[in-house]
Amino acid sequence: MKIRPLKREETQKEKQKKNLIIMGIIMIGLMVFSTVGYAFFDGSFTESQKTKYKTYEFITNGENWQTKIKISGSETTINSFYLPQDIENISMTGTLLLSDFEGKTIYFVTNNTNRERNAVSKIYSDFEGYFTRSQLACALENENTTFCSNLPIKSCDDANQNSMIIQITEITNSTAIIDYKNNCLTVSGDGADLLKTADRILFEAYGIIS
Repeated sequence: MKIRPLKREETQKEKQKKNLIIMGIIMIGLMVFSTVGYAFFDGSFTESQKTKYKTYEFITNGENWQTKIKISGSETTINSFYLPQDIENISMTGTLLLSDFEGKTIYFVTNNTNRERNAVSKIYSDFEGYFTRSQLACALENENTTFCSNLPIKSCDDANQNSMIIQITEITNSTAIIDYKNNCLTVSGDGADLLKTADRILFEAYGIIS
């Protein structure tokens, strides 16, 4: 077992401050995505502002989409950047349910690129009402980087009934792929597609795409 050397107290404080800054960036992204739900018109919608997918009606404010869905008898509004019909062809293996998030600690494993952080913010905002807490984490191959110096190292091997691992990896010029198995959700794709994968996960968990 590899044991890391003890760090100076001052160094630890500096790293904690750095991690607070990182989490602040994530939370700023979260606030941006959360305002989507409040950006819709107060009045009636024209037909050009509406579209349907199966039995779900989507409305747009010109930038984002919104639909309503019933969960356990209660109506819930969900927000997306894309329509289901635009992203249903993104490959996803495994069955992901809302209940898979409930009561868990979520570890977001990234390489800290801007587009990966955007995807983290979107997934966080979509499911924050279900999981207990969340934590940024790093993959083993990045453990010696500055970004990961004070973050936990996590992989799918750490996923269990209490912890879900969500690993998001930006791979240039690659096809978007999503896989869910044994409480581990892995997402990879070109940077421009990572927000699409976040919406694909949203629609899968809510049963809109199945």
